[in-house]
Amino acid sequence: MTLKVMNKVVVLTIIFTLIFEQSGFAQLAGPMGIPAYINGYVSPDKFRPLQLRSLSFDQINNDFNLFLDKGDLQDLKPKEIKENAAKLSEYFQIGLRRVVRPV
Repeated sequence: MTLKVMNKVVVLTIIFTLIFEQSGFAQLAGPMGIPAYINGYVSPDKFRPLQLRSLSFDQINNDFNLFLDKGDLQDLKPKEIKENAAKLSEYFQIGLRRVVRPV
């Protein structure tokens, strides 16, 4: 009989802790302070590469128009823009080939 009582106590304790775990413990925990000697090393890297923002297709002229976001790159020359646009459009076309497979 004591084994049944102990089982019930353990089960009720587990149920109680699982029910109040998220709402109770999460609200009580304050923000964790970062020590000053580590604080400079924790900052996340902020790098924004050149990205393909949108793509439009002109059916009349059979031409693609790419709209690029230069990100963190400064002073891009037209030659660099064309090279990067060609690379990004190649990646886009590879993605289309993987999605649309010929039957």
